[in-house]
Amino acid sequence: FNKRIRDVNNELKKLCDDNQRLYFINITNQLTRADGWLSEKFHIGDGIHLNALGNAVWIDGLKEGLLNATSRYNTNVKSKF
Repeated sequence: FNKRIRDVNNELKKLCDDNQRLYFINITNQLTRADGWLSEKFHIGDGIHLNALGNAVWIDGLKEGLLNATSRYNTNVKSKF
């Protein structure tokens, strides 16, 4: 499934690159090992569901993505996170 996930993410990124109203947030490299599997330190033991540390990485990625996406439309945006 990891290849399918990478393929879907690549297609979503292309879609977002072609549409200014969309913004792609990619934290895959922060959460996965070199072999593409979710790093043990970020899941609850099942290899799928994020633990608190994994959720913190995800939330930080969302915050950064929201700030970047918002700044496209308003150059006066300051972080409220």
